This record gives sequence, structure tokens and C-alpha cells, in this order.
Amino acid sequence: KSIIETIGEDFPRLRIGIGRDGDAIDHVLAAFTPDEERRLQTIVATAADGAERWLDDGPVEAMNLLNGWQEPSA
Repeated sequence: KSIIETIGEDFPRLRIGIGRDGDAIDHVLAAFTPDEERRLQTIVATAADGAERWLDDGPVEAMNLLNGWQEPSA
């Protein structure tokens, strides 16, 4: 929020969804569930790939990569 207040809203952002159920604050501040713990390494690696794609190829390519990503089924 402070970035928007400082430079305005006209800048590209890489936003990461939290897949929340219920209250967002409680969800974000809660400990990971065992299922989330098992999936965390894959999710973080994918987010890192998106950030690298952003730096290498720009925000549109990063969005194309991440918006098409589906977590592998167990």
C-alpha cells in the first residue's frame, strides 16, 4: 500500500494469490497445513520461475507462464 501511495498505481505488479477460504488475514497469518507444507517447495519454485521470467522477458510473459500453471496432482 505504501508503494502505491508513494509512486501511484501505474506500475506493473506481480501478484500472488493465496487461495483463501474465509478471512484473508487469519489465513495469511496461520501456520501452513500439512498439505500446504508438502506443496510449498513446488509453489515457491514456480513463483521464482515467474519472477525470473518477468526480469528476462517482461511482465506479459511472466503472466502467461504463471496464469497457465497448474499444480501437479499428487
